[in-house]
Amino acid sequence: MVTQHTSIAAAGGRLAMARRYHPDQDHLVLEQELAAAKMRYAVAKIMAESPALTTEQVASVVAVLQHQDHTAVGDAA
Repeated sequence: MVTQHTSIAAAGGRLAMARRYHPDQDHLVLEQELAAAKMRYAVAKIMAESPALTTEQVASVVAVLQHQDHTAVGDAA
């Protein structure tokens, strides 16, 4: 079974190799994959310690992920 840490390490490794051996190429997709792996880990950890979110709360989080809610930065308690 692949763990969250393994996914982060794999994505980070792919990005590091691309930056080292292909520094002149665009690495946006690899950077996105690493960010997504880190977010999946963080969200899974938080949700393992928290009650389920309401539909409205999930929609609010999705809005942040889709860059539709610009007020969320700095609002964390």
